[in-house]
Amino acid sequence: MKFIKKLFLKKSKLIKNKKNLININYKIKLNELKLYNNTKKTKLNLIENYELFESNMSFDNNIFYTNYISNPINEIFSLSKLHTFDSYLTSIELINYEFLKKKFNLKYKYSMLSYFIPFLIKNGKKLSTINNMHNSVSNIYYLLKYTNNNFETYKYAQQFKHYIDTTDDVYNINFLLHWIINIYKPVFDIKCFNVPKIHKKKGDKNYLYKILYLSDKNRLKTAFKHISIYIKKDSNTKISNRIQLIFLDMLLNYKNSYLYLRKMNIYQQALEL
Repeated sequence: MKFIKKLFLKKSKLIKNKKNLININYKIKLNELKLYNNTKKTKLNLIENYELFESNMSFDNNIFYTNYISNPINEIFSLSKLHTFDSYLTSIELINYEFLKKKFNLKYKYSMLSYFIPFLIKNGKKLSTINNMHNSVSNIYYLLKYTNNNFETYKYAQQFKHYIDTTDDVYNINFLLHWIINIYKPVFDIKCFNVPKIHKKKGDKNYLYKILYLSDKNRLKTAFKHISIYIKKDSNTKISNRIQLIFLDMLLNYKNSYLYLRKMNIYQQALEL
């Protein structure tokens, strides 16, 4: 038993050291690519950009890049607790997305997506639900960066893009989810309950509603729950499209989005009490 424990600790230490080395190399390459992008005087054509990008990538960074996008992720789940997917952070200003969409992907922490799972999971298809969420958020990043017409009216688009281009946080899918959650996260909520039998004779209503003040912990949980319910109720047949449309509604319409208007309506009722 002691031998197994010793072997496990030794292996854990090696994995940790390798991970630290990879993170250091990743940041070095990221800075090199950004430095080049900021100092170049002429705009290179697509092929030159592609060749430059490939030449700047060393084998130490290969862990961040694979040849698939949103394929079944069973192997990743069985081999790693990090659930880290490929990112286009290092290349976002250097190369056309058409070269990247089959090779690069975004990264996320599984823990953030898992908050949606209890509300969105269908027929036990946990990995399928995570993939749908992953696809939807990836498409939003693509639209935000490369299809400007979709974001002309988005007040915070430049601020959002600046963060994605400059952040060292590789879990960029989590950032978008946090951004959306913070737009909606409510302080008050409405709860429906049955009228007790003893009071039914006094009125015609079988149901009543009351305003609830939410604690910090319940605000986050309520936000995930309400967003998930709205995603389920959307008329689109594909869940990935529903997720994308709901998130885009909150990003583009912001204070005019359905969920934000719902939140403000509850606030108004709470203030009138």
